[in-house]
Amino acid sequence: MKASSSLIFCISLLPLAVSSAYAASYVESVNGDLSTLPGAPTFISLDLGTNTVSGTVQASTDTRDYFSFTILPSQTLTGIFLLSYTDVNAGTTGNRGFIHIDDGLSSILPVSGTALLGGNHLDRSVYPLATTNVLANLATAPLAGSGFTAPLGSGSYTINVQQTGPQLTAYSLSLVVVPEPSVAVLMLVGLCSAVGIRRRK
Repeated sequence: MKASSSLIFCISLLPLAVSSAYAASYVESVNGDLSTLPGAPTFISLDLGTNTVSGTVQASTDTRDYFSFTILPSQTLTGIFLLSYTDVNAGTTGNRGFIHIDDGLSSILPVSGTALLGGNHLDRSVYPLATTNVLANLATAPLAGSGFTAPLGSGSYTINVQQTGPQLTAYSLSLVVVPEPSVAVLMLVGLCSAVGIRRRK
C-alpha cells in the first residue's frame, strides 16, 4: 500500500470509528424514569460516539423528561438524531411532542420567547427518523429559542422532551459526541502510525 493510499485509508477510518461506536445509553425502562423537574434534570454521562436516550412522555402522568449532560473541553456535540418516535392514538389527538435544549445543568418550562437556546415540535414529520440533525434545526431556534451555533462545544446542557397531549409518546434520541478537531488530528496520527507499524511488520 502506497503512503498516499495509507493516508486516505486512515482519514476514512477516523470518523467511522468515532461516530459509529455506540457509547453510553439511558433507557427509562432499565435505568429509571427521567426527571420531570426542570430544576433537577437527570444527569447522563456521555462518551465519545453515539449515545442513546430513550423514554416515554404523556400529559398529566409524565409530561416532561429532563436530562442534562456535559461536553468536555476536548469534545464536541455534532448531532442529535431521532431514532424512533411513536404516538399511541396520535391520529385522534393531533398533538405533537416537543423538544428543547438549554444551556446549563438546569432548565425552565418551555414558554414563548427566547429564554431557551432552541426548541421545536418533535415527530417524524419534522425529523424523519435517523436522517435529520435535530441539533442543527434547534440552532435556528424555530420555536421558543434564542438560537445558537452548532455544533456545540464544551459546556453543560439540558434537553427536555415533552408531550402535553393525552397520548403516550415513546422516543429514542442519539447524541453524537466527537473529539474536537485538534484531538481528532492526534487520533489520526496515532491511527496512521499504527497502520504504518503493521505494514512494516
